[in-house]
Amino acid sequence: MADLSGLDYRYIGASERGERNFSINTLEKVLSALKISLNELAYSGVEQSERDSVRWEAIDQFIASTEGLAEEQIEILQRVNREVLRAFK
Repeated sequence: MADLSGLDYRYIGASERGERNFSINTLEKVLSALKISLNELAYSGVEQSERDSVRWEAIDQFIASTEGLAEEQIEILQRVNREVLRAFK
């Protein structure tokens, strides 16, 4: 896990033993190493409709697309998204 996620093995071990907590950034690295989305982690075992699955996939893709962007750029994306959604109403 440490090699796949790029995290120190001691940090992974301490987290597994409950001695440390993951930050959001660390959780993203672990999920990426496991090749699962936050949606899959949060809703594993929960039955979802096809519509919900499509919606969550879109959310996951949006989140992934913001990787490496500055806060200002993310705010611009949010404004553009709101305008596009208004056009659908």
